[in-house]
Amino acid sequence: MIIFKKVRAKNFLSIGNQYLEYDLNKDHLTIIKGINSSGKTSVLDCITFALYKKAYRSINLPQLVNNINKKDCVAEIEFSIGETEWMVRRGLSPNIFEIHKNGKMLDQHSSAIEQQKWLEENVLKMSYKTFVQIVILGTSSFIPFMQLVPADRREVIEDLLDIKLFSSMNLLVKEKIKEMKDSVKILNLQKDSCEDKIQMQRNFIENLEQRSRNDIQEKSDTITQLFASVESIQTENGVINTQIQELQTKLEELTDVSDKLKVLMSDKTKLTIQAQNLKETFKFFKDNDTCPTCSQHIEAEFKKEKQKETKKEMSGLKKTYDNLLESIESETQRQNRFREVSSEVTDLNQKISYNNYHIQQRQNQIKELHKQIKKITDAINIKNDEHQKMDEYLKNLDEIKTGVAEIKDEIYNHEYVQLLLKDSGVKSRIIEKYLKIINSQITKYLNLLELYVNFTLDSEFNEQIMTPTFENFSYGNFSEGQKRRVDLALLFTWRYISSLKNSANTNLLICDEILDGSLDEMGHFAFLKIIKDEMKNSNVFVISHRDGIEHRFDKVISIEKKGNFTVKTEN
Repeated sequence: MIIFKKVRAKNFLSIGNQYLEYDLNKDHLTIIKGINSSGKTSVLDCITFALYKKAYRSINLPQLVNNINKKDCVAEIEFSIGETEWMVRRGLSPNIFEIHKNGKMLDQHSSAIEQQKWLEENVLKMSYKTFVQIVILGTSSFIPFMQLVPADRREVIEDLLDIKLFSSMNLLVKEKIKEMKDSVKILNLQKDSCEDKIQMQRNFIENLEQRSRNDIQEKSDTITQLFASVESIQTENGVINTQIQELQTKLEELTDVSDKLKVLMSDKTKLTIQAQNLKETFKFFKDNDTCPTCSQHIEAEFKKEKQKETKKEMSGLKKTYDNLLESIESETQRQNRFREVSSEVTDLNQKISYNNYHIQQRQNQIKELHKQIKKITDAINIKNDEHQKMDEYLKNLDEIKTGVAEIKDEIYNHEYVQLLLKDSGVKSRIIEKYLKIINSQITKYLNLLELYVNFTLDSEFNEQIMTPTFENFSYGNFSEGQKRRVDLALLFTWRYISSLKNSANTNLLICDEILDGSLDEMGHFAFLKIIKDEMKNSNVFVISHRDGIEHRFDKVISIEKKGNFTVKTEN
């Protein structure tokens, strides 16, 4: 049984930099009162955050950090299980996750996820879904048992009845069966391979001498053909080399073409500049009567003489330029020829490389054929060794068959165990054993809550409801007040079952605004009577802003905000 003792937090939601602490194991009935947004429900978020790293309400983790201090958000919860004292400390900004056992912090796992899994499976022994079904009943993020999907309902029941171990065992057995079946597949492949080897060895021995000489002859003929092919390719390479030498001679005659073109192109550039200068000179004497530099008048005769001289120079320069273009054209043709010849040489060299590759291929084939001929010859000479190999293959085959038979026997045994561990096996028997008790308790608490219907759960945890006026009723047909009574009856039932199994049994029950919702006055009275009379060994906290009921509780905790932070007072 888990005895929750204290929970405290700072910089958590609206709680400030000083720890706000609740004693969870002091009084039987406690009411927590406060107006909306005062922070009275934060105790739920604090507990679930410390234990499961999630807020009870739909609040993202970063939003749990107090938005004024914005750091050092810490929640701690103390509880005991038997003689062992536990404390879990969890924080944000910075991240903290510590588990303390009897005052000593345990070594932390390398992964926070693995550490959380260890806490739930080995200490709390219940998941978050189960925790909120037996410890918390609320109106915000609480999902009633009847609104859970079938898989989640089964998970809660398995936690309560402490039979989740069978599911874990079933997974292990299933994995083991898979491993053994994989081993059988591998052995069968080995068996097939061994049988193939035996057949091949038998054929090899029977046909060795008969086909060995034929093989040797065929391979020798192939070698002769390959030698002839190599010789033919080498002859072709000789012809190509002669062609390359002839082309190299032509290339030597054309090697100066690039330098000549560079000189000619340079001369072309110079002539172009000279022509441009002459044009500008001509234009100057044509268009100007006054020198722009010295401002002197230019005589008409002088202008005419200068234009005549310039035209003459331009005419001579054009002849030189035309001759230069002819030279450039000639050298360009020589350059193109140089490229053509170079391309021919490259193609011929590639052809030689291609031929050499094929020569190498054929030489490798010849080496491989010689090796094969030697192997065949040696095999003829060691026929007794081949019989010995056959005996080894047969022995190996017998060992493989024996291994397959043994593993199949193990698979049969494990499949029988798996059948027992399935939902329809041992777990179903255990659930059926407790189903009568569960339905009896549901009826008891529904009667105490003054809802007089025949409400039962089947082995798949689907409801069967009969009322005095209706048959084949369902949970969805109830009014909100009736649904709340069913939810309460199931909560009390799960707590009763957990006390029998001592698996998810705990001293703590927190009800968030149950008295402020859909329950009528009769429902309020019945609920308060149950938690007072039927849950004497539990510490029940009721969160409410309802007035006039404080006298029904052993302690009244008032929650309010002073400034921007939540504070509490106890009466």
